Order: sequence, then C-alpha cells, then structure tokens
Amino acid sequence: MLWLGGIAIVSCVSLLWILRRVRRSRHVISTGIAGEIPSESINDISMLSSKSVQQSLAAGAPPIPWMLRKDDRESMAALAAYFSRAIPTPTSDGRVTVRETVGYGGPQLELYVPVLSTKSPVAALARSWDSEAEDLEALLFFFGSVNQRLSEIVAKLGFEKQEEAQKPYLTVFRNRRRFARQRAG
Repeated sequence: MLWLGGIAIVSCVSLLWILRRVRRSRHVISTGIAGEIPSESINDISMLSSKSVQQSLAAGAPPIPWMLRKDDRESMAALAAYFSRAIPTPTSDGRVTVRETVGYGGPQLELYVPVLSTKSPVAALARSWDSEAEDLEALLFFFGSVNQRLSEIVAKLGFEKQEEAQKPYLTVFRNRRRFARQRAG
C-alpha cells in the first residue's frame, strides 16, 4: 500500500515537470526569450509592463534580468529610514520594510509602510532601459502624490521627477545620474 503512495507522488511530480517544460517552450515560442514564465502575480507587482520590456530588448537593451545596483538598495534604505522616522510604529508589525520582488525586467525593490498600507507598497524601484543614453536607469515609482519634503529627499538621492506619467496614480522619478558618472565615483 505504501508503494502505491510513492508511485502516485512520483507520477504527480513527473506530470508537473512535463507541464512546466511545455509552458516554458510555449513562452519561448511566443516571446523569443528563454527562461521562466512570468507568474500571474507578476502582472500585479511588476512596475514595468511586459510590452515595455520587450520593446526595450528590441531597442538594444541587455538581456533580462536587469540587476539592481548597490545605490538602488541604498536609495530604498534611505527612503525606509525617512518613513521610519516620519511615522512612529507602536508594534514590530508596523515596521517599514524593503522587499525584493521580481517583475518583467528582473528584480525590483518595494517599500512597505504598514501604517499607510498593509497590502501594497508605498514605493517601488526598478531598472528600465533608456534608449537615448543606452543605459539601464533606476526608476522610482510612488503610488500616489509625493509631498515637498519627500521630493527633496528623493532629489538628494539623485532622482528627478518624470513628467510623463505612465499611470495616473503613479508619481515617477528617474535617476538623473548616469552610469559613467556612477562608475567614476
């Protein structure tokens, strides 16, 4: 009887492996990119749309994932410190956190402030291809409007407000420091 359970488990794992391979091959055929199939949850958390990533790749962007840099993590840590000081949290459950998630372009950082929102991030940082500079630039997305004090902090971190909004509920800042200047520093 025990061997029947073992056979059932092995056959389920084999079936899941085969289905995954079939889905992956369909993804390669439809997008021309080998790799993992984005899960359904990426639609909810990816700051860059799949279409914009595909257009960037066609315009000469390096292959994905577009990795985060040290200064990206430092920028999010500075924002987390600002929110930690600005909003007192009475319990450890309300602490500000920075989480790394995966979007269509690769890893991205999300800033969670539980006092403001328990389910969604307050801000997210992702790398995007800038075809004019031919470089990956950091984009900082805020969900909602940004007050003057927070704008000043973001400016000190090297970001400037991007006027064209991708979505009406987002405030987007792009890193104005170019890669060549970052490498020299």
